[in-house]
Amino acid sequence: MSAACAVAVTACLMCGQAGDTRPGSFIWKYEPGPDGAPRPVPYEYVPQPGDMVFFDDHNKKWELCYKFVGSGPPFHSGLVIALADGTPAIIESGPDDTMWVRILALPSRLQGFEGDIWIRQVRQLLTSEQNAHLTEWALHQDHKHYALGRLLLQATPFRCRSDWQCKLFGATKVDRNRWLCSELVVAGDTVAGLLDPAVHFANAIYPRDIVFDNKYDLSANFCEARYWSASPGKPPPGPIPR
Repeated sequence: MSAACAVAVTACLMCGQAGDTRPGSFIWKYEPGPDGAPRPVPYEYVPQPGDMVFFDDHNKKWELCYKFVGSGPPFHSGLVIALADGTPAIIESGPDDTMWVRILALPSRLQGFEGDIWIRQVRQLLTSEQNAHLTEWALHQDHKHYALGRLLLQATPFRCRSDWQCKLFGATKVDRNRWLCSELVVAGDTVAGLLDPAVHFANAIYPRDIVFDNKYDLSANFCEARYWSASPGKPPPGPIPR
C-alpha cells in the first residue's frame, strides 16, 4: 500500500497536482467549477528533466511560415534538463531567433519570454541513469549551430514532413552538428527513453506535432500541454489554437 501511495504522489507531482513549491512558476489545469464548467486552476510548476516547453511569441512572420508548411503555433520548443548539480535548465536551438543551441537557466528563460508558454510534463521521474544520459547529451549539444539550411528546406517539396519523404528519410539522429528546435527536443527525449526513434522521426516533427496527441499520441509518457505563467493571478488567455 505504501508503495502504491508513493507512485500516486509521484504521478500527481509530475502532472502539476502537488509537489515542492517554486515561486514565480505556475501551470494551469482546467477543472470543473461549481457550475460544472471547466475553469483554469493554477498549480506550482516543478520542472523535471524531459519536460517539453513550447513558446509562442505571436510573430506574424513565423505564423505565415508555419501556415505555408501546413502547421501553426506554437513556433518554438525547448527541453528541460538537469545540470550536473541538479539545477533545472532548458536546452533550445535558436532561442529568441538566434542561431545557436544554448543551455539556459530555466526560471529566467520562462519569466523573461514575451509571449505564451505551454509545458508538457513527464508523467514519471527519469531514472538516475536516464537523467545522466540526458544531461551528458545536452552538454554535448550546447553551442552547436541552428539548422538554417534545413529550415529553408521546409518550404520545398523535399522536406521530410511530406509523406513520401518521411517514409524514405524520416529518422531521429541524436548527434547532429546543426539542429532545428523540435529536432533537438525529440532527440533529447529519445535519449531519455521517452520517445521511440522508430515512430517519432525528429527530422519530420514540428513543435505543434507534439503539443497535441493528434499526430503522435504521447499521453503515456507526457501530461497534456498546460499553460505556464509567472503568477497564479495570470490565467491562460485560452487554449492553444488548433
